[in-house]
Amino acid sequence: MRPSSCAMLSAKQEAKMNWVKCTDMRKQPIYVNIENATSIFWIEKEKASIIGFPSGGDSIKVLEKPEAVIRGQ
Repeated sequence: MRPSSCAMLSAKQEAKMNWVKCTDMRKQPIYVNIENATSIFWIEKEKASIIGFPSGGDSIKVLEKPEAVIRGQ
């Protein structure tokens, strides 16, 4: 029997995943599922993109520009 944290994903759930490798503000790799992102915008002053998610309070700051995140580069 599997623990609940190791549950298998349905095909529908897997289809909604598009993981993109980005770089966080500490210059560490981070993987972001951009299928769930509601916004991606550039902050010139910080030289970083903010990726927003539906819950409103959750966001991730990465060094890549929005165009690179969307293209998965």
